[in-house]
Amino acid sequence: MSEDQEGNSISHSERVTVVGVRHACPRCGSRDVARILWGLPAYSAEMKRELDAGELTLGGCVISESNPLFACNACRGRFGSIKRLD
Repeated sequence: MSEDQEGNSISHSERVTVVGVRHACPRCGSRDVARILWGLPAYSAEMKRELDAGELTLGGCVISESNPLFACNACRGRFGSIKRLD
């Protein structure tokens, strides 16, 4: 657990998830961008919906701090990184 700017406890996943924000691709400028999910996720109906809608893409099973967070659906570029808070 970490703390946000107001001192509230937050989990690692909360630190890197931005809800409701559509990032622009730095390569082509498109806002048609999906979050990349790394690791071995548990498949669900919600995950299928997000995959089908282009809101989520699977990145692979190897997780590292250098993995990109977002994938552009228009040009297939990948971008974004985790900023360490400690």
